[in-house]
Amino acid sequence: MLTPTRTISRLKLLALTAALALATAASAQTYPAKPVRMLIGFAAGGNVDLTGRYYAERVSKRLGQTVLVENRPGAAAQIAMRQLIDAAPDGYTIMLMTAGTTIASARVNPPFDVRRDVRPVAGVVAGPLAFYVHPSLPVKNLAEWITYAKARPGQLNYTSTGIGSLQNLIFEFFNQRTGIKVEQVPFKGSNESLAAVVAGQVQIGMDTLAIIRGQADAGKVRLIALTTARSFQGVPGTVEAGLSGFDFPSWSGIGAPIATPRNVVEVLNGAFNAVGNDAESTVHFAKQNQYTIPGTPEDYGRLLANETETWSKLIRSLNMQFE
Repeated sequence: MLTPTRTISRLKLLALTAALALATAASAQTYPAKPVRMLIGFAAGGNVDLTGRYYAERVSKRLGQTVLVENRPGAAAQIAMRQLIDAAPDGYTIMLMTAGTTIASARVNPPFDVRRDVRPVAGVVAGPLAFYVHPSLPVKNLAEWITYAKARPGQLNYTSTGIGSLQNLIFEFFNQRTGIKVEQVPFKGSNESLAAVVAGQVQIGMDTLAIIRGQADAGKVRLIALTTARSFQGVPGTVEAGLSGFDFPSWSGIGAPIATPRNVVEVLNGAFNAVGNDAESTVHFAKQNQYTIPGTPEDYGRLLANETETWSKLIRSLNMQFE
């Protein structure tokens, strides 16, 4: 038998539970009641920023509230990520994340972990990176490059945009999978990397099709394959080179603070998916050599988890040190 004191405590607990349920239902009906802040960890004008602003404008119409873009560049987007993690979990602060967040999460002593610190909301867009070589090399596809590199262990170099960059990790993963040994030459950015291959100073590079296409069309570099499994816009994927399970696009997606309520996440997910599924968006991003990746929060969560695990194993196997 419950004592009077225990009965009162139980009644308080039931009342609190009912109040929380009502509050959750109310938030589903009223969210969003004010503008939503979208953090971007890169400077204005870049590809990630332009993607964020495209979505912000159109998601605003679907939410009935303005989505305000706030650029917080620095430390490979870690400044913006810290702001996201520390923000109130009410759906009014979100972040357009990129593949770099999974790389940071995979470090031996990570500054954050997207699997633990972020609530996945929705995938936004993705696009393949592409391997490209100087046209003087006698290789026309990825299989020929592998044969060429195996015959010259340690004699060839690849460009990257820095230690710990997506290019760096994809190339090292490629080295492990194929058994070749090609050394990194890091540069400050994509333009410098591309210029080094054009000049014949480095044999192979990797970047987005948007960055490479002009020089490829001019015959100054040769596209040999994508970093994704399937072909895209006439460039073959890794499956055609016999590399199963090698599928690494450059992507962006929306994350929220980890304790953000499910009903709020669903509202955001629906709005971002509506933009991603729109025919206008498909055409727009195809012109940018990208494609939209709408899906459930769980779909995006699996992408974050799988990539983080892949990079974590690679970083530890190579004992990679980050600056």
